[in-house]
Amino acid sequence: MIVSRELPADGNMSFGIYSAPSIEPVSVEELKLFARIDGEDEDSMLAAIIVAVRMATEEYLKRSLITQTVRAAIDFWPDSGKLELPKPPLQSVVQIAERSEENVLTVYAAANYYVVTESIPGIVCIKRGVEPPTNEERDYAGIIIDYICGYGDNAEDVPDAIRQAMLLWATAAYESRVTGSEPPPSAKPLLDIFRVERLD
Repeated sequence: MIVSRELPADGNMSFGIYSAPSIEPVSVEELKLFARIDGEDEDSMLAAIIVAVRMATEEYLKRSLITQTVRAAIDFWPDSGKLELPKPPLQSVVQIAERSEENVLTVYAAANYYVVTESIPGIVCIKRGVEPPTNEERDYAGIIIDYICGYGDNAEDVPDAIRQAMLLWATAAYESRVTGSEPPPSAKPLLDIFRVERLD
């Protein structure tokens, strides 16, 4: 289990998926083989179950699985100069920008910061002696950060333990017709290794 610090209060971060993943970590064919499901009559339902289980898995782990783009918004840059980005693993930062009341973006120069992708969560650090992005015009969500996260573009990039847990969870959801927000007991030990927890 990986432990992370709480997001800085003066950042007041909100975030959401800006560009969803293009594929799922497991396929309908893999689920049918794993769960011993024959025929094609339920393929649409199985595909929907996989999406629901992937979303529940990402929420439970506080991670991204397949490559996706996230947009985060903060009111003020933290005094420490460092900002943790939710939904690791972080691949890259697309842009940091100041946002006006009219939703016009002014891009903050990439030369002013560096990105730490090795940490969990990933971190954006303002360089020494550089002023962080500011926004005196807008009180709420005046600074946005667009970034790319996830293990990779392919299902095989996701750790095998997570994919195995998803198959267990999806099988349980198929049998009970309920996905739920908590993984079944068979999947939980595999997922807990990767879960990002926060200290209160």
